[in-house]
Amino acid sequence: SNKNHIGTLIFVSLLLITIGYSSYATIFIRSNLDPMIDENNPETIENFVSYIEREQYGQHSILDREGVWKSSDNSNRYDSTWDFFWDYQIQHMYVRYFLWQFVGMDEDETNVALTFLGLPFLLGLIGFFWHFWRDPKHALAVFALFFMTGIAIVLYLNQPDPQPRERDYSYVGSFFAFSIWIGLGYAALIDMIKTYWLEHKKPLKPALRYGIFALLLVIVPINMLAKNYESHDRSGNYVAWDYSYNMLMSCEPNGILFTNGDNDTFPLWYLQEVEEIRTDVRIVNLSLLNTDWYIRQLRDMEPKVPMRISEMELDRLGIRPWKKQTVTLEVPKNVASEAQQDFKDEFPTRSIEVPQKISFDVEPTINTPYGSAIRTQDFMILNIIASNRWRRPIYFAVTVPRSNMLSELANYMRMDGAVLKLIPYKNWRISPTRLERNLMEVYQFRGLNDPSVYYNNDVKSLLQNYRSAFIQLAEYYLRIGNEQKFQETFRLMNEKISADVIPWTSRNLRVFRDAFQILQDSTYADSILTSTKRVSELEALGEHLMRMGEYEQSIKILEGAYELNPNSVKSLSLLINAYRLTNQEQRAIKPLERWLETHPNDRNARRMLQQLRSAGSE
Repeated sequence: SNKNHIGTLIFVSLLLITIGYSSYATIFIRSNLDPMIDENNPETIENFVSYIEREQYGQHSILDREGVWKSSDNSNRYDSTWDFFWDYQIQHMYVRYFLWQFVGMDEDETNVALTFLGLPFLLGLIGFFWHFWRDPKHALAVFALFFMTGIAIVLYLNQPDPQPRERDYSYVGSFFAFSIWIGLGYAALIDMIKTYWLEHKKPLKPALRYGIFALLLVIVPINMLAKNYESHDRSGNYVAWDYSYNMLMSCEPNGILFTNGDNDTFPLWYLQEVEEIRTDVRIVNLSLLNTDWYIRQLRDMEPKVPMRISEMELDRLGIRPWKKQTVTLEVPKNVASEAQQDFKDEFPTRSIEVPQKISFDVEPTINTPYGSAIRTQDFMILNIIASNRWRRPIYFAVTVPRSNMLSELANYMRMDGAVLKLIPYKNWRISPTRLERNLMEVYQFRGLNDPSVYYNNDVKSLLQNYRSAFIQLAEYYLRIGNEQKFQETFRLMNEKISADVIPWTSRNLRVFRDAFQILQDSTYADSILTSTKRVSELEALGEHLMRMGEYEQSIKILEGAYELNPNSVKSLSLLINAYRLTNQEQRAIKPLERWLETHPNDRNARRMLQQLRSAGSE
């Protein structure tokens, strides 16, 4: 009966709601077990609501789109609230992600490309229209799922520009809904083919019908598998494990390690909690250091982080009014003496005074119409360092920006590898012995010389930190005149971190230029040319080498740059100038001829070519 049907519907609805919401019980259960990583500490109703509403990330009205636009760091990119909404929130933060799934993504993993030939998208469109034509009621239900887990989320989140990371995972439900239409798109094609043959009074044989269906069913997923397999295959990729291990192993016993965000924090927690590696090191995440619950856990849970902060201060946590001021930290005599001896062991021919204190300026990190202030994390860094009184070694991950380590405090940091150690001496850049031991004996670099392993651009950028450590060690040997150790360091770097697998970036190329002062082996230039495909980086490096008088190396780099982009007037100009400086003007004839093939109206280039030909015939 109708009453039974309604009763059953109500019962099933309540059951499903109960089952769905029961999953939240795991949050209470986990938090009450007091795990080492207990985000938001949701043991009470108040904390639970704060956790669910993501209060620690800040809040803004879903209707105040103009306010979000104007408060965005990139607000100047947009002319109006509508431009911000349409160009950024809709197109960039949803449509782009949607097209990534069903049209394709370019090699740089940033823009849309016809990687999948648009076939999944076309099938989905066919399925969409066919579904509404054949069964509009059920099609509307799927559309509701598609809209509410896609565009509706965009409207609800009201995201500012920029976001700290790509957010495509937020719209998975919408992608699932569209995939339903892709499946229906197959049925629509078969139905259209069948209808066509029937209208022409040529019944379609079952074998042919099933053959067409099988072909359509296979061709799209096979194409997607072929295009996606390399980037999704994680075989041989140990970056997360190794990088975390290397960071932890860089720290002395009972160290305190400040990290920046998720990528340099959660893998370390995994190694400590699951693999039980270096559990004596206490990780302090700067992003979370703005929250009261995290500060309490650092203060109260072993291994405890030294700090001076009361419950009253934690209850009133927030930005602190601040004007530029000099902070002074006393250095105990035993710490100063140990540091002085450590320096003498590292640099026997140099002397250093025993410091009694260190001083550095702390600038406001927040400027508002009501005055300047510092973030909670900035205050807590000062609090922890002052409370520690040099009793435990303090480190910052090299992934922490200078602005997140109070800027001038960075002058008292020494690179020991993947971490920077706080020391009582200014401008002690590296510890050669520690850096060499870590790079040569302790660190793991699995898979970084294996061309079969896939690494995305973010990982390649992260791994430049290894290269920076090698380069700084090599530069040390360069300064003391030990060319053999310099060459050995570069050889090991290229052996451990192949340029074919992890290409050089402009950041390391800038550091690498100075090394050319003594490099005579052209294989280094070759390694850069084979790994770097950014013309601007090669142009900058070639120009710098030219100024240094390394003309042959410069010519090789600039020829490679021009080969990559024959339309670059800068590459051509630099290359011709390098030829002139080495009295090899005739070598400029071929590049000029190539240029004029695509730029026949360039009178200056034609005049220069005629002059070179005339000079060559004399």
